[in-house]
Amino acid sequence: MTTFSDPPKESFRPSMLLSDTRYRSITFQVIALALLVTAIWYLGSNLAANLRAAGLNISFQFLGNPAGYDINQTLIPYTSQSSNLQAAWVGIINTLLVSLLACVTATIFGVVAGVLRLSNNWLIRKLMAGYVEIFRNIPVLIWILIIYTIMTAAMPAPSAFRGDDPASSMMLGSLPLPTGASISPVRSGDRAR
Repeated sequence: MTTFSDPPKESFRPSMLLSDTRYRSITFQVIALALLVTAIWYLGSNLAANLRAAGLNISFQFLGNPAGYDINQTLIPYTSQSSNLQAAWVGIINTLLVSLLACVTATIFGVVAGVLRLSNNWLIRKLMAGYVEIFRNIPVLIWILIIYTIMTAAMPAPSAFRGDDPASSMMLGSLPLPTGASISPVRSGDRAR
């Protein structure tokens, strides 16, 4: 009767690092790690030498300097004399607020569109299917460019909102008429010619 057992354990030899499957993957990972560390060290030392040659240094001391600019929407206290670090915190908190509001709004729109897409009404079902397909199949960057193009073409320039007597207002429906246009009331006896 023949019995099978594990093959005899052989002693480790350096040639096993490439020939033995148990060690080959570890060998390649160690080589890749050594190459990565060497590349990062070379790039870092090259950067430091070039900065020294140019008389520059890398530091985060600028974060303590006064920012010197205003931020309109702040959830924490901030003035133009606050530090750059405080300005960075304001930006981070504003970004988190906008992200939270965007998530909530997108969830509401998505749920409403999904429920209406399951409607028994054929028209509502097809409209919502079109809505979902349009927004799913067009990348967000393209939507950003489309909205930017429409807004810059339809809205007045930012300079129209400045001054004591601005030419434009942010109130809906208060955009100025094109030059030479006028609105006259239509009387019941007038006919279009």
